[in-house]
Amino acid sequence: MQNFVAGERVVSYLTASDDPRGGGPFELVFRWSDTGKFWQVAPWVIENAAASGMSSRPQQGVLLLGHGAIDSDRDGVHLAWLSLPLLPMSPDMSVRYFDGSPDLDTWPTDLAAAIPLWETLPGYTSVSLAWLEGPARWIALYSQALVDPAQGIPRARRPVVARIAASPLSLASADEIPLFAPCRDGAYGNYMHWPDLDNLQNDPPGMPNDPGWAYGAFLLSKLTEWDPQSRRLGVHYVMSTSRPYQVQLMRSVLTL
Repeated sequence: MQNFVAGERVVSYLTASDDPRGGGPFELVFRWSDTGKFWQVAPWVIENAAASGMSSRPQQGVLLLGHGAIDSDRDGVHLAWLSLPLLPMSPDMSVRYFDGSPDLDTWPTDLAAAIPLWETLPGYTSVSLAWLEGPARWIALYSQALVDPAQGIPRARRPVVARIAASPLSLASADEIPLFAPCRDGAYGNYMHWPDLDNLQNDPPGMPNDPGWAYGAFLLSKLTEWDPQSRRLGVHYVMSTSRPYQVQLMRSVLTL
């Protein structure tokens, strides 16, 4: 998934390549509507729809967890299903959107009918999704942090949170688990910037001297650790501290 800003509206594209590491051009599969419902998109391929817990129809496909606008005042996380194999297509014909029904087979192909699984704080966040084989659970990661004084929502100290559930639809009612919280975890002054506390700021001259915030948490599912006896789950993810703008490898341990 690739995301661009066209004028004042966010536009998302699905592209594909037989050799993603080869450096060649990707093929455009489709361009999503600019409603913004699926701006940040986290895909996960599953072998059949039954594995999603939403349908018994055997079919390989991709779950698409997308963060974006619900309307002009609210943001949220939406869910969609894309059938495989992937061919050049229109999203109006090939993508089914969660509309409140637990049965994937009844989901409409009209993006306008999509409703959010859950609402989020207003503003940008990345979103990440994975199926964890060991505990047989879905996990979604996103950040509650944002620095945007112009909109009056400075929330740099907010955490990266996870939702964990047995099915994608159950993520909607799952508790938000704080994986990383900069104050709790002693990040400020050590590897995250706070004005007048440290010299970690690395932005070009003239940029605002904002505090660091948890930006872009993305799961590394292959590094997941699971102990079935203690039911301890080790989750690895990458995250930028924003100030300084660099990537950290993070590990959080939970008991399920």
